[in-house]
Amino acid sequence: MNVFKKAILTMAILAFSAPSLVSAAWIWSKPAVTPSIQPTISTEINQAEKDIADTKYKLWEESFEKKNIESVIKNKDNFWFTTKELNYLFNKEGAKAKKPLLSNFVLTNDGAQLKVSANFKKIISGHLSFETKVENIDNKIRLKLSKTKVFGISVPAYLLSGQFNKELDEYFSFLYKDKRYQGFELLNQNNILKLNLKFN
Repeated sequence: MNVFKKAILTMAILAFSAPSLVSAAWIWSKPAVTPSIQPTISTEINQAEKDIADTKYKLWEESFEKKNIESVIKNKDNFWFTTKELNYLFNKEGAKAKKPLLSNFVLTNDGAQLKVSANFKKIISGHLSFETKVENIDNKIRLKLSKTKVFGISVPAYLLSGQFNKELDEYFSFLYKDKRYQGFELLNQNNILKLNLKFN
C-alpha cells in the first residue's frame, strides 16, 4: 500500500469545507444537530471511538486503495469521519509507515475553515501549517491552500497546492474515468466531514 498516496487521500478528505448539514443513514449515523456558533473541539478519543474509526477507514481502504469502483458506489453514503477520528487515523497510519509523509498531525475545524499543522517529511521538509479549501473543477478535487507557513515563515501556497493536486489526480483517476461518476460535495458541520459522491 502506498502510504504517501494514502496520506494525500486523507488530506483530500480534510480539504472539503462546504458548510452544510450532515445526515448519514448507516451504522455510524449521528442525528442531525443544529450548528453551534463556536463548536467545542475535543481531541480525546476512547477505545470504542478508535474501533469505529478503524472500521470506517477499512471500508475507505477497501473502496479507494483497491480502486474498487463498485465498492465506492455501494458505500457512497458511508464515507464520513469526525475531526478527532481523522486526527487519530492520520497519526496512526503515519506511525506505521517506514517513511511517513508527516508526523504530529493536528486538524482543527470551525465549520468554515480547516486548519492543518504537521511536521512534513515529504513534499516539503519541516513544520508546515496551512488553511485549506476545496474547489470543484470539472468534477475533480482541487485543493486551495492559504496561510501556508514553514516553521512559522510564510511561503507561496501555490507551490504546495500544485504538488498535492497532482497526487490527487493520480489517486482518484479510477473514479474520474468511470462514466457513472457525476461529481462530489462534502458536508461539514459540528466537526463531522462527510464525502458525498454522485453517480448515474
